Amino acid sequence: MPPSRRRLKKLVHKGVPHAMRAAAWFRLAGAHDRLEEGRYAALAAEAADPATAAANPFFDIIERDLHRCFPNHVLFCTPGGEGQQALREVLRAYALFNPTVGYCQGLGMVAGTLLMLLERERAFWVLVCLLETPCKGLYDPDLLQLKTDAIVFDRLLAKKLPRLARHFCANDVSALMFITQWFLTIFTTSLPWPSALRVWDMLLVDGPKAIFRIGLAVLMIGKRHLIKACPTNAEILPWILHVPTEHLQPDAVVFVALGIELRASDIVKMRLSASKAQLAGLV
Repeated sequence: MPPSRRRLKKLVHKGVPHAMRAAAWFRLAGAHDRLEEGRYAALAAEAADPATAAANPFFDIIERDLHRCFPNHVLFCTPGGEGQQALREVLRAYALFNPTVGYCQGLGMVAGTLLMLLERERAFWVLVCLLETPCKGLYDPDLLQLKTDAIVFDRLLAKKLPRLARHFCANDVSALMFITQWFLTIFTTSLPWPSALRVWDMLLVDGPKAIFRIGLAVLMIGKRHLIKACPTNAEILPWILHVPTEHLQPDAVVFVALGIELRASDIVKMRLSASKAQLAGLV
């Protein structure tokens, strides 16, 4: 890794200053290179055409999900307000841009997060870059990548936190039960907001290994409680999906995550192994 890249990662790991986050995310995602002049405007215009809306099966699903995306945030809490209009436009434009993915639950939270920082066109291109690189395949209709990542996470858990992994196994708790919410919303519904923003910072410089590290960090922080105070899956899953915020302040979560030894090449190898196991019907 070039020294300049190492320095950049160290700086980002300390947290991007919030006033700089919009510009930083746009740049780190590679959206400055991916942006195609006039493309978003054309997609937005097509999305606003009633004939397109009537013919596209994803538009109804997007419409039903709008009110679920940050319903308590000032930008999105008003039905038909500016925030919901922007979210509708960006999600419809993406469904037209990438009909293979179209729309998947979780994308509303991702697009909504971007719209809190960026205007519509820039938010759209960062969304494109996220789904083309660090989150590639996660939102595909068959959810095969998500299922693969659940196998990878289970294996990492067994290696990094064997006692907790045995506790989960004894209670029929698998990673797919909780990483679906974690990964598809990029932790926006599971972590305190300042911590979630730090996850996004990490994702944009570290790639997909960041979300595995953060997920493991959450469980490392909570392992004592999960083993001692959560005897069954009826207690385990609610705690994992709604971890008390006092346990997950940004510096603490990132510190634990960065202490987990995990390389990008490890994730590539483990994903390949898990994918082969799925295809062979071994998991």
